[in-house]
Parts: sequence; structure tokens; C-alpha cells
Amino acid sequence: MSLASRSALVRAVELDPRHVNGLLTLGQLEGRDGHHESALELLDEVTALAPQLEAPYYYRAAILDLEGDSAGAIEALEKGARLAPKDARSSDVYLDLGRAYLGQEQLVPAGQAFDQARALAPDSAEPLLQLGYIAWMLSDYDRAVELLEACLARDPELMRAHHFLGLIALRKRDFDRAEEQFAEALDYDPGFAEAHFNLGKIYLRRREPERAVARFQQAIEYRSDYKEAYYQLSFAYRRLGREELAAEALARFEKLDEASR
Repeated sequence: MSLASRSALVRAVELDPRHVNGLLTLGQLEGRDGHHESALELLDEVTALAPQLEAPYYYRAAILDLEGDSAGAIEALEKGARLAPKDARSSDVYLDLGRAYLGQEQLVPAGQAFDQARALAPDSAEPLLQLGYIAWMLSDYDRAVELLEACLARDPELMRAHHFLGLIALRKRDFDRAEEQFAEALDYDPGFAEAHFNLGKIYLRRREPERAVARFQQAIEYRSDYKEAYYQLSFAYRRLGREELAAEALARFEKLDEASR
């Protein structure tokens, strides 16, 4: 919004303090500009004037999340979700709520929120992806595979689904299937460092250290602070008899590990 337009909006709110849309827009702009205290005050005014509106709760949740108040963000999202119309447009509300629960490692309410998102938007891939992730976290691999394959049926290019299927295949020691899924993920996102890293681990297990080195190097190229990749790279170099390079990779791992503590 231009400065002139914003000034006109401020003037409109001054002339009509009950201008709900104006207050809501100003609250959103203040939050975007980092003026969180004034943004929250404006959103409180909107809620007082129009308690049936869900939008101010979403903006409040975004601000509280930026401030590190996860519990407050979840509370705001819950209130917004209760007010939201029960149609496909509200699916994103429940996705945001589920992600907020996940951030607090509350898997059960997260799953309930993603289930609600799926019910509202049954053709959407994202709720299935998130439910598949939760099943994977709970080691319910058969359920995870079922959900992730349903997700890919809706969006074959969702590389995170391929990646989770690869991780499950790794747990089951089905290295061919894992390799296939990680390669699929890289087809859609060649810069996906974790997929390069996991392919490197597969090649190490197969005693193909040269291919492993190439994958670990690519993982590091896309994520320069990928300490686990440096650690595995040191093993790959050692298997090739390149002790100096192995020592360099291990030293880099140790430096990054120390910095992360």
C-alpha cells in the first residue's frame, strides 16, 4: 500500500472509529511492518466491534508466533477456526493450527486439526502430507505410506511426500525403494539437501564411497551448515583412503557441532 493510501486509511478510521475493515487493514499493515504492539491493539478493537470475524485472530496468531508465543498463537488460531465457515476456504486455517500444534510436539491435536482440514478440502494434498508425517513420527509406517501415496495421487510433484516415503523405506532397509523416492524428490527440487544426504547414506551402505562423496558434497553445496553431511563425508573419504580430506570434513563437522550447542 502506498503512503498516500495508508494515510487516507488512517484518516478514514479517525473519522469513523468503528470502521472495521479499516482497523483490520491497519492492524495487518502494522504487524507486517513489525509494530506488533500497535497491531495487536488494532486487532483487539476489531474483535470488540465485530466478534464474529475470524480474520483478526489469524493476524494475531501470526504476530504472536513471530514473538515466540506459541501458546498464544495456538489459542488465537483455535478461536479463529471456531468462527470460520465450514467450507474448503477454511482448510488453511486448520492446516495452520495443525502446524502450530506440531511445533509444540502435540501430535494428537495436530492430527485432529489436519483431519478437519482434509474433511473441508478432500482433494487437497497438504493435509494428507501432514497426517502422513505424523504417522511416520509415531512409527506407524503402513499408515504413513497409505497417506503419503494418497497425497501423491493428488499432487505427484510434492517432493516432501517422496522424501518421507524414502525415509520409511530406509527404516525398512528397502534401499532400492528409498533410492527411487529420494531421486523422485530431487527431480522436483534438485536443491533438496536432505535428499542428497540420504542418497549418500544409501551409497555408503552399498559400499559405493565415490557416489556417496558426490551426494554429500551436493548436500553441503545447498546447505553449507549441514554438519551431518560433513560427518558422513569424512567416512566416505576414509573408505576411499583419502585421510587428509576425511580429517578436513571431520574438523568441519566438529566446528559446526560446537557452534550449534
